Amino acid sequence: MAVKKVIIIGGGPSGLVLAHGLQKNGIPYEVYERDESPTSRDQGLALSLHFAIPYMEKCMSPEHYKNITRACVNPSDADNPTFVVVDGASGKILIKHNNAAPYPTASSTETNKSYRVSRRKLRNFLEDGVEIQWNKRFKEYELTDDGVLVRFEDGSETKGDILVGADGARSRVCDQLCGDKIQKNVLPFVFVAVTIPVNRERYQQIYNISSTHGVVTGPTFGPEGNRAIFFSMLDIDEANDKYEILIVMTWKNSSGEHGLPEDQASRVKLLKEIGALYCDPFKSIILDLKGDEVIWTTTILEKIPSPWNNNGKVTLIGDSAHSMSMARGEEAVNSGKITAIQALGDYEETMIKRSVTAVKASHDAIYDRHTPKSSAQNQSSV
Repeated sequence: MAVKKVIIIGGGPSGLVLAHGLQKNGIPYEVYERDESPTSRDQGLALSLHFAIPYMEKCMSPEHYKNITRACVNPSDADNPTFVVVDGASGKILIKHNNAAPYPTASSTETNKSYRVSRRKLRNFLEDGVEIQWNKRFKEYELTDDGVLVRFEDGSETKGDILVGADGARSRVCDQLCGDKIQKNVLPFVFVAVTIPVNRERYQQIYNISSTHGVVTGPTFGPEGNRAIFFSMLDIDEANDKYEILIVMTWKNSSGEHGLPEDQASRVKLLKEIGALYCDPFKSIILDLKGDEVIWTTTILEKIPSPWNNNGKVTLIGDSAHSMSMARGEEAVNSGKITAIQALGDYEETMIKRSVTAVKASHDAIYDRHTPKSSAQNQSSV
């Protein structure tokens, strides 16, 4: 039986890539996003695209995909991503990867291509050509004889053949579908990020180290292990002399005694105290914080999936199912020669097997990053 409509909950990267795949294959869909509008929530982080690239390309028309470099942190230098590991005391570059993702799970990918993208620009790129219904908060779903009924908090509802939860790490669709069948772990790490505008001279100093992003190893403190800085170009527009750098600091906080202060002034003070321990240019960039920058923090949540009963009508993609978004749902959903139960079952079997490995690799990597005297090879896998 042909799929008449797929309901996608979540307008992030996974949900939008799936929407493009469905659209390319002539399958009707609806996308519902809880954000009030495309600009209502800050999208101020960056991410790497590597093993997802061939699947994204398959989902999109050639006309659309050719514009993917518009999402890059520096569109004029999109094909030159570099990942480095830097000794935070001496400034020595310990490891350097050019245009190849330094992740263990990338060894079996179909491509060595990688892009460093702005999350905001990526969302803009993926939104183009996709109709999204905004300010729609998912409440619950109900299975029916011929599909699935979805209800929203505003009292509205919609009906389709298949429901796909793409609503992030704290997915409500996942909560209803899986209950406690997905293992959730909040890792004992502090994660704090800040976007910093810099001048061309400071940008060039960073660029000479890495064209896109890297990790700066940090000093140890007490029993908790290493601090680390992750840096990335975020929004580079050389033509208009605009340069934004993303700085992320992380450290282990198993004891609960080394958390992030609540007030802005204390947060800035702490970041400067930590930044002062590093080499330049990272030290100077952090010490030059004015104090009014938006300092963003979140908990690090990992999810390890296990099989669930989809009834051929409900499934999950991206962070809704696991901690890493790999956007691989389109082939199972749009198969016209097998039933929906078979299609979703095949997709979930592949996704769960791959995701368990990826989640565990990510878990090991963040602990390696914060382990005193960890090897440069361990640092390169984060």
